[in-house]
Amino acid sequence: MSPPHLRRKTGLSLAGARAILDAALAEAERNAWNAVITIVDESAHPILVARMDEAHLSSLELALGKARTAVVARTESGALERRILDEGKTSLLAAGNLLPLKGGLPIVIEGAIVGAVGVSGLRSAQDEQVARAGIAALTAR
Repeated sequence: MSPPHLRRKTGLSLAGARAILDAALAEAERNAWNAVITIVDESAHPILVARMDEAHLSSLELALGKARTAVVARTESGALERRILDEGKTSLLAAGNLLPLKGGLPIVIEGAIVGAVGVSGLRSAQDEQVARAGIAALTAR
């Protein structure tokens, strides 16, 4: 039992991150898309990164930013984009290193955010599609 001043965290294992990455890569390959896929832990630090052949170098930073945003904001990175566009919440643009673009999804296991997936290099909906395919592989286990 933990002391009362400490808390236990659930974290994403390397094996879990690999399962997500493999499924996300398979989804991108199935559609002949070239993207960067980044998986981060519950503290928004990278666990795995894959840059597919022909993916833009700039997508490396964007995928990481989307994944970090999903962890820090505790929601899909695209939700912040919608709040800016639909609700005029332009103050979100000044909120640190948040990247309010679609393609970053939190990984939620038993109600806890254990990490996130960020995908960049495609159209916004495609980035999300690849990220969702990756997460689905883990949650289907």
